[in-house]
Amino acid sequence: MKKNILTGCLLIVILGLILIYHIKDRNLNDYEKEELDKECIAIEDDEIERLNDYLSIFARVEQQSFEQNNVSDVNLITFGLFYNLWYNDKVDRYVTDELVSETSLNFFGKSIGKHQNIDELVDYADNKYDISEIQMPESFGLYSEVDNILNNGDGTYTIYSTNYIEYIYDDSIHIKSYNRSIIKKVEEKYILLEYINYNK
Repeated sequence: MKKNILTGCLLIVILGLILIYHIKDRNLNDYEKEELDKECIAIEDDEIERLNDYLSIFARVEQQSFEQNNVSDVNLITFGLFYNLWYNDKVDRYVTDELVSETSLNFFGKSIGKHQNIDELVDYADNKYDISEIQMPESFGLYSEVDNILNNGDGTYTIYSTNYIEYIYDDSIHIKSYNRSIIKKVEEKYILLEYINYNK
């Protein structure tokens, strides 16, 4: 009789654990499911800070997703324009296509195949982009923090990160999105090979 009671209790506990696991699994978003059970590699704190700063740039320009080594010219141009608008004090109304190409090569390791108009706010003519219609953001309230780093064993690393947005008016911080990036470290700089956005 006692054996049957113990067996019954054990069964209830196991079923309860299975139920909890499935409930937890259903509540995970795609980012968390992919990141789950991945083993983080050891990395120095100052390197983490560098990666946070690096990935925050892509968060602030609201970088669009692209699969490994498959980033479009429009994506590269958009990044080059917004990066120079926000981070380059020498840029005012115009950004030369040469500067956009240099930015693309520096961050993505890729040259731009064809310079072109990207939307109605940006006019491309005479080897330069007119960005006077683009408004500067009120603040750099977007930033990124590394959650996990995996060594892919081929000289590249997969980085899982969270993008946060800080609201100045009430000092609140909220999760905006999640990202999976693949980067390659070349000497002292990083090259972005893939960038995938996940909704929170």
